[in-house]
Amino acid sequence: MGIGDWAQYTIFHLKCINEWIKKRNAENKQKSIKWTCPHCNSNYEDKKYPEYNCFCGKYYTALENNNKHLNTNLIPHGCGLYCNKEICIHIKKCLLPCHPGPHLQCKKKIELKCFCGKKTKIVNCSVDSEKEFSCEEICGKQLNCGKLNHVCKAICHKGSCEKFLKNNKCYECIAENKEKLYNFLKKTLEKKLNEDIIEARNLTNFASCVTEYIFNGELPCGQHYVPINIEANLKLLLRLFEISGNKLIDNLKTFIPICNAKVENSCNCGNKTLETICYSLNYPEDILDFLNIVKEKKLDKCSRICKTLKNCKIHRCERVCCELRGKLITNYSLQDPNGYHLCLKICGKKLSCGKHTCENYCQCSIHFLFFSY
Repeated sequence: MGIGDWAQYTIFHLKCINEWIKKRNAENKQKSIKWTCPHCNSNYEDKKYPEYNCFCGKYYTALENNNKHLNTNLIPHGCGLYCNKEICIHIKKCLLPCHPGPHLQCKKKIELKCFCGKKTKIVNCSVDSEKEFSCEEICGKQLNCGKLNHVCKAICHKGSCEKFLKNNKCYECIAENKEKLYNFLKKTLEKKLNEDIIEARNLTNFASCVTEYIFNGELPCGQHYVPINIEANLKLLLRLFEISGNKLIDNLKTFIPICNAKVENSCNCGNKTLETICYSLNYPEDILDFLNIVKEKKLDKCSRICKTLKNCKIHRCERVCCELRGKLITNYSLQDPNGYHLCLKICGKKLSCGKHTCENYCQCSIHFLFFSY
């Protein structure tokens, strides 16, 4: 005999289960041993291999203390001592002798609250009391900022709301601060420009990019990010406003880092590619104009014909340098809004009457359904 599966009360031979564990830890270089139960696939982890013991785990302790109540003949592989496992608030100890299988069950009903505490349900004490549940509504607990109207908007969840925060900061406060910073930058920069309309438009977009960079670490390309340090970046920005004077615009041009990641500039279908720097290809034109940088153009179309099957699965796309070449489309309204891979040829096959032809778009698999009697 050997150890048991404590989740499903299944008993294994010690030799067999140790061989099972060794096979699953053949490439494991960690000190702890990990394995899954062959019966129910529950995960286990320990520092040593399983050893023989009774069902309640008190066999060796009783043996060392010469406990006079030790009786291994009462139940095979049991120690004969009382189980004494704490079951619930109503049954403090299991009064059965050392035994396999489940403990005594409490038949009383209790009220169980959901994770957020808004809803309750009546459950059996022993069977369902440990099965915590989610009410599937908004959590609504107050966040760590202490403001009454700033609450957790995640679905009723287990544990602290801090795991739903960003850098341990209240996302409501971050949203408010982002809006304040954006409005501050926009107004301040517009005053400095003396109502120069073109530059004002550029700096409005620039204010948005600065806000996203400070609070989200997002670069203007929208594809790459840098580590977030809100406090340090805000201090640096405010310092620039204090010391720059008439050179504020020039100093702000150096505030946002340039994205030097290497990306591919390709034609529509991806047949021709050229490695380039991200900022010159993906930064918005307004930002590049403000930074006095020339935007790199996308590569011209290549001469390759698409030849990808359209939705009818019969006819092929004949567009040159098609951006949908080789792509599997599951939602045409989202992936192909222009309908490039929708077949618009008329079916033309005879209907069941033998006189008329199908005037529907190419849907050859269903044309026989029309006007059939």
